[in-house]
Amino acid sequence: MSMKSKVKPGINDLQTMHPHTAAQWHTYKNGRLTPKEVFAYSGKKVWWQTAALWHKGRNGDTETLDGMELDLYLPEENIAFEYNGLWAHSFRERKLCDARKLSLCREKNILLIRICETRTVNRHVQGEHLIECVADGTCEYLTAGSSQRVHWKHTAVFQGREFLHAWKATVKSRMQGNGCPYCGNKKVLKGYNDLESCYPEIAEKWDRIRNAPALPDGFTSASARRVYWTDRVKPVKISDRTK
Repeated sequence: MSMKSKVKPGINDLQTMHPHTAAQWHTYKNGRLTPKEVFAYSGKKVWWQTAALWHKGRNGDTETLDGMELDLYLPEENIAFEYNGLWAHSFRERKLCDARKLSLCREKNILLIRICETRTVNRHVQGEHLIECVADGTCEYLTAGSSQRVHWKHTAVFQGREFLHAWKATVKSRMQGNGCPYCGNKKVLKGYNDLESCYPEIAEKWDRIRNAPALPDGFTSASARRVYWTDRVKPVKISDRTK
């Protein structure tokens, strides 16, 4: 083992070389392993606990919390990490806390990096579950700009019936406001948004001979498809009949 990687307590261990970082060592998740037993520049992955920005109290001999907590602070690098910090409070509280925290970090020349959990970035996706990963919680660690395609689902009620809407889309598209394709009439779901269910009186005028094998329950009421009608000579868009 090289001299660089060999741990020498009191000389090159984490506790000795970087006491501020060692103070963030998780007290129980790392088992019996302590900062004194780890090389200061080890590549080993360990658990860390919430860190905070501290300042000296007025009497000069006590340390008091400055009011802003951070999930991880690396004093040697002047870098702080915050998980969900920007979205963890109400809008009013968020603005006040964020402004104060940014100001404090700038005063101390600290670079603040925020990592936002996908399910909290956009409030409208909270009721839509990631089918593939919701069981083990891994969906919480997908970034808002992720291009990974995952399955989504939610329920909707129409005429007293509950329908399950399930589709596949990238996380990024959901964060940009692209919603359920069934609620947006981009995809048809029989009994929910098809022409026959939503506009039965219009569907009765569907020319089943000239449109065969297509049926009115195979298109949404907002479809731009031109079809034949029994009361029209030329084909007309479905959306024009339901305006």
